[in-house]
Amino acid sequence: MKILEEKFVNIDYDAASETLIQTWLGFISSENFRNAIDKTVDISREKNVRAIISDTSQLSIVRREDTEYAASVMPELIQNGLKRMAFVLSENAFAQMSVKNFSTQTKEKVEENELVKHFASMELAKKWINSVS
Repeated sequence: MKILEEKFVNIDYDAASETLIQTWLGFISSENFRNAIDKTVDISREKNVRAIISDTSQLSIVRREDTEYAASVMPELIQNGLKRMAFVLSENAFAQMSVKNFSTQTKEKVEENELVKHFASMELAKKWINSVS
């Protein structure tokens, strides 16, 4: 189910696997990035979201303040049922730094160490997500 479709981000929800899929496309402004994060939280309140796959393979860069904002919502996502979050990494070094900053910030905010993992492909990310019992 399509949740959000914009020029720089798409969000889909797969009810069968209870997975939210974020697809980031190129450079995204702080306002649009934060709106997409807020939409993700809203969906987690309305539906069972046990996993998120964030496809950053086409992402350009995200400001540090924005990755910190995204990490700040993780406790609520976990409270709403999130068990795992997978990132499909970009070959862009700046995008990789953005994702790694998010992961570091998340580890400081939540106790679950196996919550966030990084993958080279969507296939590997889905395999890990679907291994959740």
